[in-house]
Amino acid sequence: MEKRRSDAGSSGKEAHAEAGQHGGDHRALAQPHHIVQYGKGQTGGQGNQGKVKEHLDVAENFTGAVGNGDDDALTGLPNRMFLDTLLKMRFSEYHRLHRLFAVLFADIDHFHDFNGKYGHPAGDRMLKAFAHAATHSIRSTDTLGRWGGEEFIGIYPIKNRSDIIPIANRFQKMVEQSFIHHEEHPLHITMSVGITAVQEGDTPESIIQRADDYMYEAKKKGRNTIVHDEVE
Repeated sequence: MEKRRSDAGSSGKEAHAEAGQHGGDHRALAQPHHIVQYGKGQTGGQGNQGKVKEHLDVAENFTGAVGNGDDDALTGLPNRMFLDTLLKMRFSEYHRLHRLFAVLFADIDHFHDFNGKYGHPAGDRMLKAFAHAATHSIRSTDTLGRWGGEEFIGIYPIKNRSDIIPIANRFQKMVEQSFIHHEEHPLHITMSVGITAVQEGDTPESIIQRADDYMYEAKKKGRNTIVHDEVE
């Protein structure tokens, strides 16, 4: 399978993403993002259906829902059950109205080593810092949630399949802007990312699996990397 590779540069000036702290100069990530293009190729609670439909109707940001059982306890982002339910709604829209959407699967690179070196409290603060950056960066129609551990899933309505590339690039810039202070030094993370657009015959399981496979391919390519569908 033919693959094409191109570089997307790191963002220059970094914003401080840890809640409650501001100011200071911070280093930017030196490693560029590599984009590798590939050939074209369950259940949420019933009680979530009404809430997800409301979100789709009024285009409100899911991450604003707090304290109702649909948010992740640590980060405040939508949790896995909520993402499962939303994904079913997106498929319903796709089949009835032919509305395209994309799924992004991201995993923090070397997070086990990060926790081992700086401690789990620092790891938790990093997850919260990333969530803080996410809730202030994504569009109201997009949803980014915590899938589990250091894994995150994004669900994005798109108009064209090529939209997955700027979405992934914006996501990586958001990651670059996430950091915490540890012993007076800023700590940063990188993520490996897979992103794919819905295809004919997809199911919620298949689209997540494809995005997950792309993410693992990004790990093999050196991490801090994006792997996505081939687009014209």
